[in-house]
Amino acid sequence: MEKAFDNDNFLLCKNLAKEVLGIAPTNLNALRGFSLSCFMLKEYETALDGFARAIEFSDEKEFEYTYIAWSYCNLNNHIKACEMFEKAIEINPLYEPALSGRTQAVIHLHGDRLDKIEQLEKNIDR
Repeated sequence: MEKAFDNDNFLLCKNLAKEVLGIAPTNLNALRGFSLSCFMLKEYETALDGFARAIEFSDEKEFEYTYIAWSYCNLNNHIKACEMFEKAIEINPLYEPALSGRTQAVIHLHGDRLDKIEQLEKNIDR
């Protein structure tokens, strides 16, 4: 049985979306399909570019900003990721993917500090 989340499927989707974009460069579904495929293939820089282009044509920009943020997370730029999650939340304060993503980005951003605080607390408790 073929897996839906298979790299070959994402590569096929990326290539098909690229063909559509060659004909209709402002097609939002093709931009999203291309960008999501790049994201799943761990081509985060390309995904960033695609989602940035998709924002121009999207009425639900929180989607694009959330995936831009996740791309930054995967590129270990958690400061920029937090900024993009915040943009998504400004657009839709109840958008769960952005809310949970922001939490994870903040944890990564401040993870070393949290480890130090935990260590200090352990030393105090002794």
